Amino acid sequence: MAMVPGPVPHLFETFLSGIPAFLFSLRRTDLSLLWIAGAAAAMTGFDPRDLAARPGLFADRFSPVDRERIARICAVAAAGSTAPEDFRFRCADGKTRWIRIVFVPSAGLPGDPLSIAGMAWSIEEARTLRRETHMAQEALLAADAPIFLTDLSGKIRLWNAAAERFFGWGSDRMAGSAIHSLFPIPPEAVEGLLRRVREEGAVSREDRLACKGGEPIHCRLAISLLRDEEGAPEGTVVSVGGMAELRGLETRLQEAINRLRIIEKVNRIIASEWDFRKVQSRIVTELEKLVRFDRFSVALLGDEKDAAIIQVYSRGPTELGSGSRVPLDRSSPGWVL
Repeated sequence: MAMVPGPVPHLFETFLSGIPAFLFSLRRTDLSLLWIAGAAAAMTGFDPRDLAARPGLFADRFSPVDRERIARICAVAAAGSTAPEDFRFRCADGKTRWIRIVFVPSAGLPGDPLSIAGMAWSIEEARTLRRETHMAQEALLAADAPIFLTDLSGKIRLWNAAAERFFGWGSDRMAGSAIHSLFPIPPEAVEGLLRRVREEGAVSREDRLACKGGEPIHCRLAISLLRDEEGAPEGTVVSVGGMAELRGLETRLQEAINRLRIIEKVNRIIASEWDFRKVQSRIVTELEKLVRFDRFSVALLGDEKDAAIIQVYSRGPTELGSGSRVPLDRSSPGWVL
């Protein structure tokens, strides 16, 4: 195991080689490197011998702000150990990674009264996980749908802004309270619902939930089980949808279906009765139900290759007339016959 000469037992460094950590020693007056363990290569990408040969290189890989922080910590560490601090270190590949360092007084090499020992370990994965967790939480808080998180006992841990608008209560009141208070059913029934979520993984149901206005809100609930990184149950995520909004969507869908049925009815009339004079007024009447036309033309075409217009009904000026010939290859989407 390669190591820059220094007071680090070989057995201890062998132990450190199995974890993302290394030991080092600095002169606290100028932060020049006195020695560094060989395990630093795996974390920083630098050969420890190169760092030892250029004593100022190690400190230079920290940002100016972090170097000032290290200098202040080293001054305090001369009197005793300090709490771990997080720093950004620019590795040999040019990428900046997070490391955590704790400083302790050290006799140094050999008995240097100005030396400070430090132990550094990687926290890049932990920082990445924390950043992703923070982004996920921000996404939940900013979501348009009412969403809240609970622990396994039903205590609310997160209450987003949409839930505040929907129920009328802010997160300052709801965070830490029990989900049971939202349901107009006995607490035992709510416990049964949470138990079912733990057993099945998710439950979706329509319910009436309490709100600040006093009148229960008819809504649809989707309750899903949350698990930690090891797959153990950790809590639930609850999303709420207002039934009034769903009813509005259903109404608009029904209106669209009705319009399609009108078009289908017109098509059946045209297909079954080719007396244009008989169906002409019905076609116009049904079309006017769908769209407010300022002008339009309805024509009956013969079935030749270049179809001749046999009859025309129009409102407003039109360039078509009885007997006009319209090549079929001039047809395009949007024509109504």
